[in-house]
Amino acid sequence: MTKVVCVTSIDWPDLFPGDHPFLEALRADGFDASFALWDDRRVDWAAFDAIVIRSVWDYTLRREEFLAWIDAVSAVTTVFNPPRVLAWNSHKGYLRDIERSGVAVVPTEWLEAGTTVDLLALLESHGWQDAVVKPAVSAGARRTVRVDAGDPAAGQAHLDMLLPREDVMVQPYIAETESRGERSLVYFGGAFSHALRKQPALAGGDYSTLDVKRVEPDTRELELAERVLAGIPERLLYARADVILHENVAQLMELEVIEPQLYFAEAPASAEKMAAVLRSLLSAGL
Repeated sequence: MTKVVCVTSIDWPDLFPGDHPFLEALRADGFDASFALWDDRRVDWAAFDAIVIRSVWDYTLRREEFLAWIDAVSAVTTVFNPPRVLAWNSHKGYLRDIERSGVAVVPTEWLEAGTTVDLLALLESHGWQDAVVKPAVSAGARRTVRVDAGDPAAGQAHLDMLLPREDVMVQPYIAETESRGERSLVYFGGAFSHALRKQPALAGGDYSTLDVKRVEPDTRELELAERVLAGIPERLLYARADVILHENVAQLMELEVIEPQLYFAEAPASAEKMAAVLRSLLSAGL
């Protein structure tokens, strides 16, 4: 029986509830499936045929340690997604690589750790009245703030707090996140599965990553996501492309291939699709 472990973090020691359908689908498909904390030193990772990265959301606070763990476990078993892609995707600088390939990405000003930047001057140089400031290594809107160029003091203080220690991104705030909405397109084995409309995190009011609605993606959103995935040579078990239609042009907001929520509950049979793709990849020796 093929042994698979889904890895999680101390915040979700029993695995994030949204991933339980995948665990159940694995077991129904004949896998010996379990879960474990990625940083549990007692686990014998070589005992598993595959590791599937899931709710490891604390990696953004311990990136170097997490990547060292990926290197270690990939030497003794198969990791999904592939280690090179995980490392590449762990810093949002990957968006620059995607943009260089000709794919439209939300405009971004990249600021290096250890520099000092006048935020108002930066915003004025781009003509951005409404902007977002966030770390280049983050998840779940961690340390992400919205800034008004008319009152930049709080944004400047936030930037001054971040920049001494970490790389930072500054982007225009995309108003369409509040109207049509950001779309998350989920793929298994490179094939489109389902799409969700996400609640805007910076629109004000209560926010939850669980507040999503299943939608049918626009052709332009699908084409963009598939161009992004086509640029990755490795075959992925799962991926989520977060896309926005801004002024009728599809732009990539993020590509999530480490630990994205995949919203199995919103798409019946999607967990079974991912389990079937995992079996196929393992059978092919990938």
